[in-house]
Amino acid sequence: QIVENLEALFPGIRDRLVDDNRIKPNVSVAVDGEVTPIGMLEKVTESSEIHFLPAIGGGARPKRVS
Repeated sequence: QIVENLEALFPGIRDRLVDDNRIKPNVSVAVDGEVTPIGMLEKVTESSEIHFLPAIGGGARPKRVS
């Protein structure tokens, strides 16, 4: 519902956030300051604060080639 409301205000935003009715893998969703692993299934209230952020991956060092 939130994404649909955003789409009404900002046409084209849905295509940037959603693919096949799921949040795209390169997008993270934070609800009330917490990144949620369940994306569009997270329950929100009228006063919830929602952020769509670029997902950050990695953390492993590349292997050194001798």
